[in-house]
Amino acid sequence: MSRTAPSLLLLCLLCLPCLAACAGEDGAAPSSPQDGDRPDPSAASIPRPAAFAFACGELALVAMPEDDVVQIRMPDRALTLPQVPAASGAKYERDEASFWNKGDEATLVLDGREYACRLVPDPFTEARGRGIVFRALGQEPGWVLDLEPATGLHLVYDYGEQEATVPFTVPVVGPGRTRIESGNGRDEIAVVIEPRFCADAMSGAPFPTTVTVTVNGRTLQGCGARLVPGAPPGL
Repeated sequence: MSRTAPSLLLLCLLCLPCLAACAGEDGAAPSSPQDGDRPDPSAASIPRPAAFAFACGELALVAMPEDDVVQIRMPDRALTLPQVPAASGAKYERDEASFWNKGDEATLVLDGREYACRLVPDPFTEARGRGIVFRALGQEPGWVLDLEPATGLHLVYDYGEQEATVPFTVPVVGPGRTRIESGNGRDEIAVVIEPRFCADAMSGAPFPTTVTVTVNGRTLQGCGARLVPGAPPGL
């Protein structure tokens, strides 16, 4: 692949969280088809996200519903709230904390304060449709890592000037982190995924995990998200 193609791809990928964050800030909901638009017939086959970013005024959070609980990750804390009966939507509550989600809106009650939240549009729909189960990205230098079990780990870095693809290996899940190591004889990549809230350095877009990538001895820092339910454990 030529250098031009990865550069354009990386530029587009790095802009997506910024566009999504900006849409969340002004309260704009995802647009619906206008007259004359043709809905994508393949959209129904795209898996639903595993994590949902919300903008709650000055507070950003990521919600990850699993069965009858939701994990909430914020800059200074993480909560696991069980689901409780609700007249509409999905409500989760424990002690004095609650999260009530209705479509693109949600209400968070935390420390005696109520926050009105709005869903940040998902910037990774196309990636999920291609079978990518985990994506991480970072800035300065710009980089994007895609994990797809069928094809491996694909890293584009140095603002698209370099790229590497190595085979997928089973993640090693340890206390508080997941590690993936792989190589192809030329490139060696190690990925450490930690379940800690992360904000993109350029856009401030929230992510549920902090990611460190080491490629041929170089270290890249950034954020990541599991894109689909049922991804390998630890992602």
